[in-house]
Amino acid sequence: MQRGLGEAARSWGGSAVLGRQRLHVAGLFQSRTQMRLLGRWGDREIGR
Repeated sequence: MQRGLGEAARSWGGSAVLGRQRLHVAGLFQSRTQMRLLGRWGDREIGR
């Protein structure tokens, strides 16, 4: 499926934009997970 997406993006000439969007989405997801983990850790530290 991803290969098909890449081929379609290449045919549109927007593969760079697509890649940047994918990176941005991945970064958002990662930062959200990190914030959740940090929040849990912070709560534990405050509770102590």
